[in-house]
Amino acid sequence: MRTNEEYEAYRDKLAAEYDVARVQFPSTEAMYAFVGLPFNSGFLEHLEAAFKAEAKLRYMYADAMMEARDSKPEKEPANKADAEGWMPYDGQGMPCDENQEVNIRLRDGTEDTKPTCAELWDWDVYDSDTDIVAWRLAK
Repeated sequence: MRTNEEYEAYRDKLAAEYDVARVQFPSTEAMYAFVGLPFNSGFLEHLEAAFKAEAKLRYMYADAMMEARDSKPEKEPANKADAEGWMPYDGQGMPCDENQEVNIRLRDGTEDTKPTCAELWDWDVYDSDTDIVAWRLAK
């Protein structure tokens, strides 16, 4: 579960990534209506409306992405764990919910036992010593 600060930071990151240049309003009046401002033809008012529209679009996108992400059901681990909780990794993508904290074991035998969010690991297989070969939910 994310703290409020982590949530806001992630929301800001998503908002910054959104390409608002793809959005076009049919008219200046429509843009004013979108941000809830009365139509005014002054240059500074146009700038204010444009900045507010951009920010509103960015955060609408970020909120929708976060809602979609949060509404996904958590994956249930498909593999059986050994006595220490380690499960073999089959190379078929992230084996658990991306928000779960995990420990990983690499092909070269290195174990990272510091709890780390699963989405931060590279779950692709490269046939190298740094491939993940086992994982477990963090203790």
